[in-house]
Amino acid sequence: MTAIRTSKLTVNNVSPNSGLVIPVYDNDPGDGAIGEVVYVNGRLKYHDGTAWYWVGETTKGGLAVTSGLILRLDASEVSSYSGTGSVWTDLSGSGNNFNVNPSAFNSSGKYFDFQGSYGCAKNSSDISLSGDVTYVAVTRVKNSTAEWRTLTRSYSSDHHVIVQSGAWNMGMYDNDSVGFIGTGYSQQSLPGYSANTFDVMCWRWTNSDNPTYDLNVNGVQRGTITNSNARYNRGFGSIGAYHNGNSSNVNTASQYWGDIKFFAVYNRRLSDSEVSSNYTGLKVKFATN
Repeated sequence: MTAIRTSKLTVNNVSPNSGLVIPVYDNDPGDGAIGEVVYVNGRLKYHDGTAWYWVGETTKGGLAVTSGLILRLDASEVSSYSGTGSVWTDLSGSGNNFNVNPSAFNSSGKYFDFQGSYGCAKNSSDISLSGDVTYVAVTRVKNSTAEWRTLTRSYSSDHHVIVQSGAWNMGMYDNDSVGFIGTGYSQQSLPGYSANTFDVMCWRWTNSDNPTYDLNVNGVQRGTITNSNARYNRGFGSIGAYHNGNSSNVNTASQYWGDIKFFAVYNRRLSDSEVSSNYTGLKVKFATN
C-alpha cells in the first residue's frame, strides 16, 4: 500500500468510507518512527524520531513516561486548565480532577499560586494510593519558614511531602506515630532557590526501604529516607497545602507549599532512567534548570 502526500492524504486500496485506524496502547509503545501517531490512554501522541509527545501540547517536550500514570495536571495546557473556571483537569485519563480557586492561576507564568492567598487544589476524597508511588512536579517552594510547607495531604493522615516548620529540611510527616522525618536536604539547596525559579522535582516511595523515600531534583538524587514509617500508606485529597480537614472549600487551607506548574502521580516507583527521561522532557517544555 502506497501513500501520496498532497493537500489531503490519499491512501490506495482503502474504501472512501473507511476511517483511519490508529493503534491503541495503554502505554507508550517504545521506539517509534518519525511522524508515527498512536492513541495512548485516551489521547493522541506522535513520535519525532527521538521521543513520544502529546498531540496538542503548545511546547515540545513534557512527560516522557506514561506507564502507571494516574494523575497529570498541567497549568500550561488549556486542555488541563483553560485559564478560567474552578476545575484543574486530569490529563491522565483517570478522571482525577481537582477543584481550585481560579484566582490562584497566574496567567502570565502559567502556574497555580499556592503561596497562601488562594487556598489549594482539592479532590472531594483521597486518590487511593499505597506502596510503590512516584510524584513528579515542576514547582517553586514557598520561601518561608513561618510554617510547614505541604505538597500533598491525605484527608485522614500523612503529609507525603513536607518542608519542616521553622527550618528548611525536606521530608515527610507521619501522623500515625513518629511525626516529621527529614531527608537532610535543605530547601535552600534547591538549584532554583536563589534565583526564585522552578525546579523539576521527583519523589519515589517503596516498601522495600532501600531507600523508602527518594528525592530527585533536576535529574539528580538529593535526599533519601530509609525508615518504614516513611512508607506511602495512603493517598491524598489536597495539593499545594494542608486542607484543614475540609474537602469542599478550596480556600480553607494552611501550610502552603508554593507555586505549581505541573504535577503528575504514578501508581508505581519509576526507575532511575525513567526519572531522567521525565526530567529531560519537562526541562525542555518548561525551560527549567
